[in-house]
Amino acid sequence: MARIDLPDVPDDVHATLAAGAEAAGQPLAAFVVDRLVEITRPGTLADYLATYQPSDTGLTIEDAVAAVRQGRDTDWPADHLTRARLLAAIERLET
Repeated sequence: MARIDLPDVPDDVHATLAAGAEAAGQPLAAFVVDRLVEITRPGTLADYLATYQPSDTGLTIEDAVAAVRQGRDTDWPADHLTRARLLAAIERLET
């Protein structure tokens, strides 16, 4: 596997990552690698929905489905969904 040296990580970012790693019971490096994998590998809609855990956003699953459909029907590949794209589509619905 490749190795990445990350100089100049802001202190607050390091603290947030370290706290996340501790909460997850992982070494910092493993936690950071997991986050990098999470943001660089697009999943399918089925993958996302299998891990979807609603938070207290006030949005319903119907809102999320509408956002996905709006995005898919405009500019998304039909078989890939990234968290960033889903959140952007939901934000467009809210405005």
